[in-house]
Amino acid sequence: MKKTLLLILGSGVVLLTALVIIIKTPYFLNVLEDIAGRGIGASVEIGSISFETRNVLIVKGLVIKGGSGDGFNLTVPKLALTFRLRDLLRRHVGEILITGPDLSITAGKEKAPEAGEAITPLPFILDAVSLSDGRIYIHNEKDRLFQVSSVNLSLKRNPQTGRTTLSAHALLSDLNSEISADAIIDMETLSVKSAHVHVPKVDLETLSGVFFQGRGPGVRGQGSAHAGFRITFPDKNVPRVYGTLEADLKNGGFSSADETVIAEGMNVNVSGRFEFPASLDSIDFSVSSEASGFELLAGRFYGTFSDRAVHCLAEGRYTKADDTLTLFRSTLGLAGIGDLLMTGTVSAPGGAASVDADIRIPDLSGGEAFDFFIRETFREQYPFLSGMRITGQASVDLNIRGSFERFTARGDFRIAGMEIVDVNSGNSVTGVNISLPFDISFPEAGPVRAIDRFGTVQVGAIKWPPFQFSGFEAFAAVGGNALVFKEDIRIPLYGGSVTLKKVSYRDILSPGRSLRLAVDLDGIDLAQAGKALDMPGFSGSVKGTIPKASFTENRFLTEGEIILELFDGTIRVSGFSADNLFSPRASVRTDIALDGINLGTLTRTFEFGHISGIMKGELKDLVIVNGQAQRVKGYLETYRKKGVEQRISVEALKKISILGTGTSASVLDRGIYQFFREYRYEKIGFRADLRNDNLLLLGTGGGADSQYLVKGGLLPPKVDVITYNQNISFKELVSRLKRISQIDRKEGR
Repeated sequence: MKKTLLLILGSGVVLLTALVIIIKTPYFLNVLEDIAGRGIGASVEIGSISFETRNVLIVKGLVIKGGSGDGFNLTVPKLALTFRLRDLLRRHVGEILITGPDLSITAGKEKAPEAGEAITPLPFILDAVSLSDGRIYIHNEKDRLFQVSSVNLSLKRNPQTGRTTLSAHALLSDLNSEISADAIIDMETLSVKSAHVHVPKVDLETLSGVFFQGRGPGVRGQGSAHAGFRITFPDKNVPRVYGTLEADLKNGGFSSADETVIAEGMNVNVSGRFEFPASLDSIDFSVSSEASGFELLAGRFYGTFSDRAVHCLAEGRYTKADDTLTLFRSTLGLAGIGDLLMTGTVSAPGGAASVDADIRIPDLSGGEAFDFFIRETFREQYPFLSGMRITGQASVDLNIRGSFERFTARGDFRIAGMEIVDVNSGNSVTGVNISLPFDISFPEAGPVRAIDRFGTVQVGAIKWPPFQFSGFEAFAAVGGNALVFKEDIRIPLYGGSVTLKKVSYRDILSPGRSLRLAVDLDGIDLAQAGKALDMPGFSGSVKGTIPKASFTENRFLTEGEIILELFDGTIRVSGFSADNLFSPRASVRTDIALDGINLGTLTRTFEFGHISGIMKGELKDLVIVNGQAQRVKGYLETYRKKGVEQRISVEALKKISILGTGTSASVLDRGIYQFFREYRYEKIGFRADLRNDNLLLLGTGGGADSQYLVKGGLLPPKVDVITYNQNISFKELVSRLKRISQIDRKEGR
């Protein structure tokens, strides 16, 4: 027996000695590298293997490299493997000690396991793994992004339960932050029963600088994050990951690269869950967030969210095969104003993103939206907004399809119970109810389809001078990128009506959008209109037509003649256009022809002094810029009409004298003339040519150097008003008109 034991011990010593000699040979290392490389699917290099003691195997210079698409490189200066020979026969390893490893990862190049590809369990059982003073380097294709240093990790197996616990701690060197983790792992199946990763503090400005290298948006604030996850092998031994995420941002800020969008003081909370296979064929997720306490400047918009929270919720799935994001449910809302709800898909299988989504805004507060987005932003620029109050609710249902560069949108827009009130003046628009179906395409209109469904536009009452009417209703829809109306629109106005015909607002999504219509005026009471417009007390009524009119790019243009029946005669306006309507350089161009105008009605309206007779005339190429005439050429003159007397009062004679000569006809206050208040006349007439503030003012008939403004009658007493050929400035003409108004004030008019 003693000899047998000595033989066994001697054989063991020989085998151990032989093993020590063998593992140091290059051939053995090459064979071991090949076996290990095929086992883990990577390139393995081993510098040397030796025994520190008979139970401790030392591996030095271990390098593991992924393939060209894997993006990782692991270098281990020293690895110590503790074992006992009898345990190796049972595939049992005591402990692995790893010192100073460096792991380099190229972001975006890691390959996930293919669907159905099994994860090979370890060929042995580990009692413990310890890693100290490790480093991880994260790169992109060109630069290093950041470094994780002082990585310390410990795995310990519980022999009773067969489960392994993991604890880890590291320093995010470039981000001046720490990261810690813990997990419970089933080493038999490599499933993770539970795991947690915690980052207690990270400076987002530093993080932004690392990732964007100063070329992207600016981000500021202190953040923290906590993630939990577990990994199982439910199908074909392919791991499946389940996780949760919590993140917070305190006193954060954001600014775009061009600083057109800036936010400060942001407090944000984000929470979510996710689930995906290790193959990353799909990802199921649910994310909710809330942001508050911040100020936002975006272009001309400024908003403070100190008492309003922005909340967001999204539940969906991303599918890798067709590069599609499906939203089962999503909400974006602003407290007190309303929510936007969206379901649908966004996909980009060929690189160009497309969308097919249903969007709803079920209950938008019109007053809150106006106060927050419009009044608070623009009231300094437009002070009148401070006194505006809006109430009512709005809602939208739409389906949008296409790409971000080309899409169609169909749905309904509704407003209920809206009121617009100016609290300073009391002006108001009340009882506004709108139901508007729409079908639009961007960037150009799609195929024209017949509109089979019209909505309604109702206004209870408008009390907003110069407009005041009630009971308005029209039937409208948007189709082919045009707002159209089913019927003519009749608006009651000043005792009569304005009828808008063939109304269409075309190309509403393009800069060249155009409003086209025809207008009929019927029975407009001039007395009511004058009072509402703060103009002289007209008498009579107006009838007229505008056969064609259009409004395009801040320009109003008419085609054909605008015919107005006014002052018992006819006024014809042709070639009318208005440019830059909403700018300080607004201008009007037109030609005007008058015929049959009753001077008695006209002068009574304007308190010019009484003139009876009939007048005609024309104004050619009239141009008015910013309320002042710049150019015109024309004439006004009376003509005889059977049954109509031609008489003029002293008051009117004086005013015409001032207008034509600059001085009053003083002879009217002397001698026999002072006893007459009215005279007969044969003709009254003006001719004018205005260009560049230079006005040539003439009368009608007479000599080469003088003209009659008023030619008296054949029978005495007779009074003529004569003007000499003269050029005056437009300012001088305005001055003469002021002198005329002073006569009215002296006489108590």
